[in-house]
Amino acid sequence: MWLRFVNAMGDLGSLESSLIEGGSAAEFLDSLETTEMSKSLKMLVLLAMIDAERFPGEIGIDELAAGVRKIARRTSTLQRDLSVSLDDDVALRTYLERNPIDAWCGGKGTGGRPFFGYESQRFSTTFKVAPEQRIALTALVRELAEWRLAEYLDRTPAVRAEAGAERDGRSAGTLEIGRSYMREEIPPLFGLPFSRYWQQGYVSQAGRIFLFVTLDKSGMPEEHRYGDRFLARDLFEWKSQNQHDRASKAGQAIKANEAPIHLFVRKRRKVGPGAASFIYCGELRFESWDGDNPITVRWRLKQPLSERVAQLFEVA
Repeated sequence: MWLRFVNAMGDLGSLESSLIEGGSAAEFLDSLETTEMSKSLKMLVLLAMIDAERFPGEIGIDELAAGVRKIARRTSTLQRDLSVSLDDDVALRTYLERNPIDAWCGGKGTGGRPFFGYESQRFSTTFKVAPEQRIALTALVRELAEWRLAEYLDRTPAVRAEAGAERDGRSAGTLEIGRSYMREEIPPLFGLPFSRYWQQGYVSQAGRIFLFVTLDKSGMPEEHRYGDRFLARDLFEWKSQNQHDRASKAGQAIKANEAPIHLFVRKRRKVGPGAASFIYCGELRFESWDGDNPITVRWRLKQPLSERVAQLFEVA
């Protein structure tokens, strides 16, 4: 199991580690890594529940359907999986009840263990965790669900080609602070094509700057282990690439603060064999800097991290 391997390597926090050592939450996480997926539906309802901050807990079918609709609009592949019009509220609710909800509640693909229940039009988890473990559990489940969904979408060449065409042609959208995004999903939200250039930690495109930060640098080459960290919920310290100094074009662009600067952060590089998603932390403004090659920059977040995200990134 991926999470058990990560834990054995010492890369999980104490709360995360306690969740996989035993009990219902550990059994659910194990099942989530292995449950069969002929369609995306199980992950769609799970991610919709998480997006609504109802996991673990319960959510009404109308709110769940609205969340599924929002996620499914990302690609036509997800829309086809639902087999009904996303604009037909009754058909969408009925379809969710008949398929992913029934499968989750019946223990299909989870060894017959029902980790969810459905009663009076409310979908709910059948297990509980201590209050201090909720955010850690939600983060682990989101990582696994997004990995399983990405793995599903990447399963065949036809799906990959379609997803690439959709990304290149999608119009600009709106980012949501606190929401997770795969790296390749981000450029199309600004009307930009995804390319290998976006695999860097510092991307300057179309009058904007994008920072992609992985907090846990273990496994990276020594020269790429930049000391990036949150100093507070509204203050982030970031190190530029080694070739940048304050007099350089990139350095002056950072200090000028003329281009919108967007921060995307994740704890780890990978979930399973795939890349982990990034949480959008909002726009930054220049606060101070020192040093060269690399530059150490302190940024002020325009909107402080939410309690959920702050706890996930272990920010005091």
